[in-house]
Order: sequence, then structure tokens, then C-alpha cells
Amino acid sequence: MVLAVPFPLEEGIGSYTYHLSKKLIEKGHEVVVIIRGSWRRLEREFVEDIEVIKVPFIPIYPFYLKLHGKFVNKAYLDIISLFS
Repeated sequence: MVLAVPFPLEEGIGSYTYHLSKKLIEKGHEVVVIIRGSWRRLEREFVEDIEVIKVPFIPIYPFYLKLHGKFVNKAYLDIISLFS
């Protein structure tokens, strides 16, 4: 799952993603959530058995749209082989 907000949030899409992730894990699925991180580097952490990948994010409008997309695509391509 890919989010544009910090994870987990107490409301909205972050909360929905968190609860959906927990249910998917209960059913035996592996869950990876990709979110915006700092501008420095890619970070990985676990939030209650949910792998969270924070991709670099540089908030300089409008350039962050293309840059963030490239970081998300790279992270996705790096992890997709783990699930295939």
C-alpha cells in the first residue's frame, strides 16, 4: 500500500490503512506500506508487524511530485521480488 501521509494516523486514510493491514496480517498476508519520509534517505521500520518503508520526500513544489514518484517506484521495484 502506498500512502502520502504519516503512518499510522488516528483518523482518515492512515487509520484505514493501519486496520486493513492488521486484518490482512491476521489472514496470513505480508504487508508493506510505503509512505513519505525525510529528504535524507530511505528508511525501514516495523509498526506492529507491518513493514513501513519511508521513501525520500523533498517538499519543493512542483518538483516533489516527480521526485517522490521516482523514489516510490524504486522502493516498489526493490521489494516486489520478495513477493513474487
